Amino acid sequence: MSKDHSILVTGLLERDSGKTHITSNLIHLFTQKGFTIIPFKPLSGHNFVYHYTNTLKNVKRGHLLSMDIQQLAYAANLVESNKKVDISLEVMNPTHILFTNLLIEPYIQEKITSSYFSMFNHSIPILQRYTIINLNDSLLSRHIYAIRENNQNFYSRIAIDTKTFKLLKRKGNKKIYFSNKEEFKQISEKHYRTAIESCFKKIQTQRPDLIIIESINNAAVPFSSKKISKTIKIVLAVQPGMVLSFDPQRYFLVLEEFSHFNGLIGKTLESILKILKPEKIFRIPITQAFQKEDKLVRELLCYLNDFV
Repeated sequence: MSKDHSILVTGLLERDSGKTHITSNLIHLFTQKGFTIIPFKPLSGHNFVYHYTNTLKNVKRGHLLSMDIQQLAYAANLVESNKKVDISLEVMNPTHILFTNLLIEPYIQEKITSSYFSMFNHSIPILQRYTIINLNDSLLSRHIYAIRENNQNFYSRIAIDTKTFKLLKRKGNKKIYFSNKEEFKQISEKHYRTAIESCFKKIQTQRPDLIIIESINNAAVPFSSKKISKTIKIVLAVQPGMVLSFDPQRYFLVLEEFSHFNGLIGKTLESILKILKPEKIFRIPITQAFQKEDKLVRELLCYLNDFV
């Protein structure tokens, strides 16, 4: 395998596409062959309430972190007690957002329940980690935390355990506060690309046989970085029981056309499929663990070997 190749895996569905399930199986099978695989989850997020167990694990670990990257790293035998590569889970998952939900009670008291129900999404960001690596001086590497300002009126409107949240937000080498979506977006525009590109470069210094990049939800691409996209040799779009493959040059050409109108982030596979047909479609087993002896699995692995 080349030392500078990657695969992008994204989902056909907004929820429950099976990205992590399929990706972890592929990582495990390649690792069994003796290859060093490093997973990369540029952007992730979880809900403070819905995934409270992960929230508590994050408190114990000391940083916000995706559940998915932990599963992918385990499949690659890259648990942190394993010194095979000098990469932390935070580098494999350079940005992570903590969301929570708005409560309806204040809207009832203020007699504006229509405002509550008219909101497109009741989950709002309250904390985000950006991990930025300096390859020349490790002392300059840092975790930046974007934190929702401690406004009592705001915090009375959300579902949150303040004690746990205080433990989470005290982390980080640098803290930046935001009070609305526009400020949150500005922080992301300033730090997101630097975080993912610096962490990806750190992973490349380990010279893995392959980097497998997992997107978020059904985002066609979780970054707007040519430095990363040029390493991608195949794009896989997945759903339970099926994998579609796309030529990366044609795939990113379509995305570039989109970017002239509204940027790359936010484009989905639905948008891609309106213009670009997959090169191949594979059926895969709907099982907990892929078996390399399975005919469907062998067909997919044989195809991927030609690219990596």
